[in-house]
Amino acid sequence: MSLQLIHITDFFVQGARYTILEDYGCNAAPYPSWLALVFLDVLPVILELIAGVYGCLSIRAFYKRRSQLNQLLSSHRNLNSTRYLRLMCFSTCDLLVGIPITVFYLCIGIMSKPLAFPGLKEEHSHLSNIFQVPAAEWRATAIGEMGWELNRWLMVWIAFVFFAIFGFTEESRNNYRAALVQVMSRIKSRPTSNTEGCVTLLFFSFFLFSA
Repeated sequence: MSLQLIHITDFFVQGARYTILEDYGCNAAPYPSWLALVFLDVLPVILELIAGVYGCLSIRAFYKRRSQLNQLLSSHRNLNSTRYLRLMCFSTCDLLVGIPITVFYLCIGIMSKPLAFPGLKEEHSHLSNIFQVPAAEWRATAIGEMGWELNRWLMVWIAFVFFAIFGFTEESRNNYRAALVQVMSRIKSRPTSNTEGCVTLLFFSFFLFSA
């Protein structure tokens, strides 16, 4: 949700089409104003704090009504405690990681000394420009380099966390087994080398038995 809001607010803070950073890639080019600080740095912190409050309330409610939950789970075959524990893991990740990261980027935004907002007409006067930033410039300071590198690898880390929480569940393992059966049936139905068959078997077996 925060990413969608950020993309919507880009219209009010975008000073150029985009920026190309050497050894990094394309990135948005917001005009360094106080409005960009509010939309791009303060707003994510507020959203993370709201999500953190709901996360704390959900964890509190989970432990407060744990006995009632156990009775409910024992009476339904399709429900189990691991589903609720995955939600608790998400809430904990938001508290331990999401809030500190957004506060870190807020500090970087404040340290950059944002300028006064010039107005949309002046801000968008060079909207078609594409800025090119050499690596020596965005790596000039340690905290600036840390911010860009963190932004580069954050989505990768989130993907690993998401897979660690949902990729080894019983439902996922059943899907892996079904996929393995399909692949092995195709391998048996046509000539193939031993190496190809072994690699395929090892690839799917990892997901089946590592949980």
